[in-house]
Amino acid sequence: MAAASNGSEYFEFDVETGRESFARPSNADTVEQDEEDLRWAAIGRLPSQRHVGSSSLGTTILRRSQTQSQTTCGYADGNVVQTIDVKKLDRADREMLVRQALATSDQDNYKLLSAIKERLDRVGMEVPKIEVRFENLNIEADVQAGTRALPTLVNVSRDFKTGNITYNGENLDEFHVKRTSAYISQTDNHIAELTVRETLDFAARCQGANEGFAGYMKDLTRLEKERGIRPSSEIDAFMKAASVKGEKHSVSTDYVLRVLGLDVCSDTIVGNDMMRGVSGGQRKRVTTGEMTVGPRKTLFMDEISTGLDSSTTFQIVKCIRNFVHLMDATVLMALLQPAPETFDLFDDLILLSEGYMVYQGPRQEVVGFFESLGFRLPPRKGVADFLQEVTSKKDQAQYWADPSKPYQFIPVSDIAAAFRNSQYGHATDSKLATPFDKSSADPSALCRTKFAISGWENLKACFEREILLINRHRFLYTFRTCQVAFVGFVTATVFLRTRLHPTNEQFGNEYLSCLFFGLVHMMFNGFSELPLMISRLPVFYKQRDNSFHPAWSWSIASWLLRVPYSVLEAVVWTCVVYYSVGLAPSPGRFFRYMLLLFSVHQMALGLFRMMASLARDMVIANTFGSAAILIVFLLGGFVIPKADIKPWWVWGFWVSPLSYGQRAIAVNEFTATRWMTPFAISDTSIGFNLLKIRSFPTNDNWYWVGIAVLIGYAVLFNNVVTLALAYLNPLRKPRAVVLDDPNEETKTALMSDSKQGKSEKKGMILPFQPLTMTFHNVNYYVDMPKPFAISDTSIGFNLLKIRSFPTNDNWYWVGIAVLIGYAVLFNNVVTLALAYLNPLRKPRAVVLDDPNEETKTALMSDSKQGKSEKKGMILPFQPLTMTFHNVNYYVDMPKEMRSQGVPETRLQLLTNVSGVFSPGVLTALVGSSGAGKTTLMDVLADYFQGIHGVPAISSGYNPATWMLEVTTPALEEKYNMEFADLYKNSDQFRGVETNIKQLSVPPEGSEPISFTSRYSQSQPSQFLLCLWKQNLVYWRSPEYNLVRLVFTTIAALILGTVFWDIGSKRTSSQDLITVMGALYSACLFLGVSNASSVQPVVSIERTVFYREKAAGMYAPIPYAAAQGLVEVPYILTQTILYGVITYFTIGFERTLSKFVLYLVFMFLTFTYFTFYGMMAVGFTPNQHLAANNGIRTDDVIGYALIIAMYSK
Repeated sequence: MAAASNGSEYFEFDVETGRESFARPSNADTVEQDEEDLRWAAIGRLPSQRHVGSSSLGTTILRRSQTQSQTTCGYADGNVVQTIDVKKLDRADREMLVRQALATSDQDNYKLLSAIKERLDRVGMEVPKIEVRFENLNIEADVQAGTRALPTLVNVSRDFKTGNITYNGENLDEFHVKRTSAYISQTDNHIAELTVRETLDFAARCQGANEGFAGYMKDLTRLEKERGIRPSSEIDAFMKAASVKGEKHSVSTDYVLRVLGLDVCSDTIVGNDMMRGVSGGQRKRVTTGEMTVGPRKTLFMDEISTGLDSSTTFQIVKCIRNFVHLMDATVLMALLQPAPETFDLFDDLILLSEGYMVYQGPRQEVVGFFESLGFRLPPRKGVADFLQEVTSKKDQAQYWADPSKPYQFIPVSDIAAAFRNSQYGHATDSKLATPFDKSSADPSALCRTKFAISGWENLKACFEREILLINRHRFLYTFRTCQVAFVGFVTATVFLRTRLHPTNEQFGNEYLSCLFFGLVHMMFNGFSELPLMISRLPVFYKQRDNSFHPAWSWSIASWLLRVPYSVLEAVVWTCVVYYSVGLAPSPGRFFRYMLLLFSVHQMALGLFRMMASLARDMVIANTFGSAAILIVFLLGGFVIPKADIKPWWVWGFWVSPLSYGQRAIAVNEFTATRWMTPFAISDTSIGFNLLKIRSFPTNDNWYWVGIAVLIGYAVLFNNVVTLALAYLNPLRKPRAVVLDDPNEETKTALMSDSKQGKSEKKGMILPFQPLTMTFHNVNYYVDMPKPFAISDTSIGFNLLKIRSFPTNDNWYWVGIAVLIGYAVLFNNVVTLALAYLNPLRKPRAVVLDDPNEETKTALMSDSKQGKSEKKGMILPFQPLTMTFHNVNYYVDMPKEMRSQGVPETRLQLLTNVSGVFSPGVLTALVGSSGAGKTTLMDVLADYFQGIHGVPAISSGYNPATWMLEVTTPALEEKYNMEFADLYKNSDQFRGVETNIKQLSVPPEGSEPISFTSRYSQSQPSQFLLCLWKQNLVYWRSPEYNLVRLVFTTIAALILGTVFWDIGSKRTSSQDLITVMGALYSACLFLGVSNASSVQPVVSIERTVFYREKAAGMYAPIPYAAAQGLVEVPYILTQTILYGVITYFTIGFERTLSKFVLYLVFMFLTFTYFTFYGMMAVGFTPNQHLAANNGIRTDDVIGYALIIAMYSK
């Protein structure tokens, strides 16, 4: 990078040579100096460029090439300089820039950061610093003891914090702490469909990654120009490129990918439990990179090493230490028992135990502090392990080393008091007692704004990410669109125009039914948005709490991108159904029908997105989403006309969005010219009579009123979504569990009984007394109903005949048998799905839209080179098999043993030790103290030390970590070697081959290993164990079971009050139709709720099932049987609650036999729907499709029947 005399600035790429470097073409000093002068002269002749933002960064770079084009200047070697816009760096340029700036092939940032530090020091500039102080912190929480802390149905915290926290002497309310600092959580919450690079690019864009250097680049370049300082071209290029703002792809992303070792998987999706992506350790590094890619220099890193090997942890911590030392960053990192070499990287140490500050001070002095208390660190014991155990009551005694007094347990409170009275405690108090000098702090160190970029840039970033996610979810949206077309085709064939004519009110009712079904179907289409919204909330909350973007930017972006899909669904349904059914043929009414469906769909999307954002839990959202459908559907004006709605529910009619949609669609159809034919017995038209009978308005203006209200509801619901996202927090919080008796485990009741001499009971202990139900010689009689005035047949008989229902009482038992059969069928299908279907977790190569902008994945590159396409995960290293055969290890006999008369001169530590370490096999090296574990590790490390070029292991270094470090691809590239080839040519490999040939022949008299059964337990035992586990899971899932019981009560009360005392009115056929509607509604709505609310629970359990089935723990059949049986008591409770309330509030006939049969039907219906929901999860790859498929099938089955009933 260089500065022209006119103020423009550029940097250059040397791409003519084969080295892809910024290096100069000659090694001779004079030629090098001449070449440098020519470059600066060429830059001075270039035209002035615009400044970017407020900095003096130019918008061009220099690229040296053999072809002269655009603005160029020549060199003595024949190459030319080409100017290129700095905002148009492609991926290859960014990667080369980062690689040359790091100046090493290792995973290390020391050279880059030290060069940046040196550049700043040369002009006397300092980077902003932040000092964090905390004093007298006390955090309290309500904690339950023992089983009271478990989240059971019966056990359904408030935190208190006192003390003072300051940043550079300022309190937390004086600046935006969430932008100033970053908390890196233990939980890896990411959008599974995004790649690693896309995840970090979005984070860099939202956090304003360019602010890291852009804040002082203007002053830096001015001072360098004034003093005639020419910076390093590589470092200047990196800093200038990292300062460009507003770009979709950032150089900071490539830098973080390289430092964290994620460059090898940058184009792999992050993935989740059901979608294979990066590994667990790589996902943990993505969590770290997402927060460190921005300009924040105050980091609080919580357990970032989980899932990482010791070598990777060491490399990451080393890079962070470089960042702290060279860029004056403030980092607090929590690690659980780090390796010794990683522990040695830290400067200061804070040791917490049982909520007390046990030590804070230099890391090197912590052992001395505990030695002053009487404890000693044993030889070859890691300091981190020692600190973990020395405060534990169980392990503290082994470290006592004070011979002057006997050991007595020192509680943590006493150790904390000793620290406060020590020199380290006094030093901390003295530091806190000295006020921070605010005049020495850089004002730019603390962020004064809530977000790094403008609202418009935030909206653009969220909008582009949502477009990308819609593209990744294109199968779901394609499936939903095809479903709309399919259901539309079914509707068109049910209400075929050749069978319907606008000639009388009966046909008009069927047209009205078709119109209503279209509205309900479009509303149900929005239900699948609910699980999508819920799945995105954890990521949103993390990014919101870290000030990535405001809630409205994501809410508006996702809302706007749903508009085209609403248009698509409305167009598909209208084109398939409208003319096939034979609705009003006017083009104007055709497009008005389409606009109305669009408005209903937008309203439904807003409604269910609102439910998701308010509930914040899949089960709760599903349950209350069903409640919303219940209220909207019942009070929409079709099931119950407005005139028949009870006075206390009239307000629900006017609140229900469906009532306005129903009025608008009825007015649009029945005010058409073809419905203006006068009725035979009156002067009014058929259309007018139909509207009046159903209590619909006859004024055509109600169409536009309905449109306005539906769009208003869509806007209202989406505004509520924005407010909920902005102010509500996640529901679930971690809970502290304190055992009742910390000295011993609580015994189970079964063990206690056996100890007391009682016989041990087998099987599950049920929480109720089993009952036997019998029925014998059942005779069923009813009172003879009143006959019709014009017929000798009863009203009930006529109604059954009109509805094409059978009149034979035997059909009751047929219905019972069919319902039980469906329940058994669905449960068997669940069993088959669990047995034969595998997780749909296939690795996918992500191909980006612009091949010139982004590089293809390694898998695609291999296929282009003619290699066969490999299946599975692409590893960033060559898998190695390590073997050792007949290893004998000797050391000189210790002097102490020779003085005791031992004649041997050598002590044998390992005797004929052999073994193999294979890829994909985790091997643990265990043994008692002195067994030779460390010796074996040292010997194995010696194998690598014997290879020419491999650096020797340092004294006291962990051999396992060292072996991981020396076998990296970077070291192979550096020394031009392949460890796999070296091993194949070694004596160890030939010895193993010989050993394998010998051992491949079975010994004489040996028998093949076999088992009598595939599983360790019998089928009944597997069933009982699975049932015990499922019972615990259900009992400890109040968000599922407690919520559905509450919803059952609410739904029963709603239905009971809506159909209040309808069952007692049986004087006419219309009364009986209303009673049948009440019966059908009572069965349908709670069943639909069960089918949707059970899916999240089964989906989570399915992930566990796949893992446990693969481990051979149990067979699918016992698991499926237990999973189905555990639902029975909860469904039975639902049935009793629901049945008792609805039966007596609706006013059905109060006889014991009818009441019991009503409960039986309810129980079987709820069981059928619940098992259907389980089956939908078992047959679909994820919960989104299961929810979509489940609700659509209920849509077709349930609502088609209720419409057919009301259309007669």
